[in-house]
Amino acid sequence: MVKTTLIHILASHLTFPDFDVPEGHNGCRNADKIRLFSDYLAPDHSHCIRDDAGGREGLPASELFLLLGDLNTDPVGGGSVSGSIAQVLKHARH
Repeated sequence: MVKTTLIHILASHLTFPDFDVPEGHNGCRNADKIRLFSDYLAPDHSHCIRDDAGGREGLPASELFLLLGDLNTDPVGGGSVSGSIAQVLKHARH
């Protein structure tokens, strides 16, 4: 008997926050998309997420996942919104 394990793949290529307009739209958009991942991985914070069936829940704590992609943010410098990448780097499920 072969045991299978389901792993959820969360993949992205987010908006680059540099080369932004003075109002910082790209930086804010980038931070919001990172927050989506952070909220999705914390069921107690995922009430604002709605799936295609109308459900309002994130990824259950018992489920395995990989967060892949280029989040286009820098925890030290660059045009990122301060603390945006920390939402996933310091996440309880990290």
